Amino acid sequence: MKKRLGTIAVNLFVLGVLVFAAVRLWPHSDADTAHDEPGECSLNTSPCSKNVDGLEVRLDLTPRPIKPYVPLQFEVTLDGGRVDVDGIEIDLNMPAMNMGKNVVSLKAGPRSYLGTGTVTACGSGGTLWRAKVLVPGHGETEFLFDLVR
Repeated sequence: MKKRLGTIAVNLFVLGVLVFAAVRLWPHSDADTAHDEPGECSLNTSPCSKNVDGLEVRLDLTPRPIKPYVPLQFEVTLDGGRVDVDGIEIDLNMPAMNMGKNVVSLKAGPRSYLGTGTVTACGSGGTLWRAKVLVPGHGETEFLFDLVR
């Protein structure tokens, strides 16, 4: 009986090691991670631009570097076509964790859209955030950025 219990324990241990190894080593889909890297442009050092619906959407965050709990000035400039919208929204969240609703409303200024908001620190230590710029009637685009602690 003791020999059989020992064999079962060894088999369970080996099974546990195999499951752990499979989870850790299993290749992850590129589709899941393709948009979860800041990319070529860093909002911590300069404004960044992307195209959406024929428009160049330029996002600038200040002050730099971007830190949690520090009020940020969000500025969006649109170039490349006539845009007649009163305001733009930026939906802020983390790609790896839902941080709740955090939407910054930007009001039309003389040459750009301006608003103020903050981002928080994640208890797990994650620093990657997503700013989804929503331009009414023209679509949306995303900018990823890292927090500096």
